[in-house]
Amino acid sequence: MILKEILELLKSKKGKMDYSIPKEWLPDGYSGTLKLRDRYIFVDPYEFGSSIIESIAAKAEPGVDYSKSLGRIRNESDNLWIKSAIVYGSFVRSTAAYSHQDPEFFSDLHSQEYSESGTFLKMIYMLPYLSKMGFDTLYFLPVTSYSDKFKKGELGSPYSVKDFFSIDERYHDVLLEDMDVEREFKAFVEAAHIMGMRIVLDFIPRTSARDSALILKHPEWFYWIDASHLKDYRPPKIDGLGFDQAR
Repeated sequence: MILKEILELLKSKKGKMDYSIPKEWLPDGYSGTLKLRDRYIFVDPYEFGSSIIESIAAKAEPGVDYSKSLGRIRNESDNLWIKSAIVYGSFVRSTAAYSHQDPEFFSDLHSQEYSESGTFLKMIYMLPYLSKMGFDTLYFLPVTSYSDKFKKGELGSPYSVKDFFSIDERYHDVLLEDMDVEREFKAFVEAAHIMGMRIVLDFIPRTSARDSALILKHPEWFYWIDASHLKDYRPPKIDGLGFDQAR
């Protein structure tokens, strides 16, 4: 499992006691070293991360391929699970965001030491907490590559999709050094499946970035407007179809 690769990487490192975490991330009975400052908890990020992942990996059953969907792992022949699913909706970038070095000040998202923005590694850390609350399905807003061109705000929008077939590099956690973000995502999926939690991903094909990587690869996928007719372009009018307020 890729999850075990991450475990071995974290166990091979020793960090400083300057990595602050929300108290909700701290599992019951955590045996690692803690440092308290005011109301904030500080841990060694490598010791903390390896402890969480080791406890999850210990729940894995021998011979099971946790990279497969839970439906395949459980040999399900229908989708009835959705009727009883308890779903947690998450925008990874913000859900797992935390100012680790100084909890009172949100520092640079591109810190060389710690990833302040949300990452898949930190979503793994949240799995025991989410499982304890009873969630069995995680629904993610887009995690695919999005654009920095013509962006809204400082970070840009995940709905400005650049490539539907690649995970955005910004979900990489610097604690994992040069590991590929795609592998980090796969490790998260393995961890979630071990915990009995399904992963549902949101894809938004109707809102592509203006510098989408797919424009050159698949121009036939796009609706093109002749620039000379742009001033006359408007939504289509359908006879007999009036306005209906959503309710």
